[in-house]
Amino acid sequence: MVKILKLPELIQDNELKQMKGTFIDNSHIKHLINYDCDIYDNKDNFILSFRKNKLQLNELALQHYKHFAKASRGRGASAGPIDPQNDYWKKRELINTNKYSTGYMV
Repeated sequence: MVKILKLPELIQDNELKQMKGTFIDNSHIKHLINYDCDIYDNKDNFILSFRKNKLQLNELALQHYKHFAKASRGRGASAGPIDPQNDYWKKRELINTNKYSTGYMV
């Protein structure tokens, strides 16, 4: 039998927007799920299903998904804000820099 979890909202949307592009640490983790369950919010809206050990990679999956694994610097906000003093960016002449993206002269 699959356990059903009803979780309260832990953080407001405006607080999440302020965290955009920042790294989270263990202090942000409130629940660690390691068992089969369906998760709903406190208004009974379905959020996700988690099934332990059900994600399997086989030949069919490799055939269809291997092209998604490409090298990229285009990670946007997930890589954090652009820091011009960072060793990587100090070597380049940055142009059109905003918080999460930039161009540079080659």
